[in-house]
Amino acid sequence: MDIFILIVVLGGLFFAIYMLAKSKNRNPIGWILLGIPTSPILMLIILLFMKKLPKQRGQVTTRKKRSIKKRR
Repeated sequence: MDIFILIVVLGGLFFAIYMLAKSKNRNPIGWILLGIPTSPILMLIILLFMKKLPKQRGQVTTRKKRSIKKRR
């Protein structure tokens, strides 16, 4: 039972890292992989204090994808 709780907590932390990195236009998989050997909590704290990056050229948001599909 203890291992199940550990897996659920770590899964939640990694999901939070993924969502936070994605919202700041950073590489979520890279941040998750960096959090495995170090600490997921440390990665969350670092991400919280980092600035949001500008979107890269050609990067399409979900809202734009939906409007493109509606036009077709």
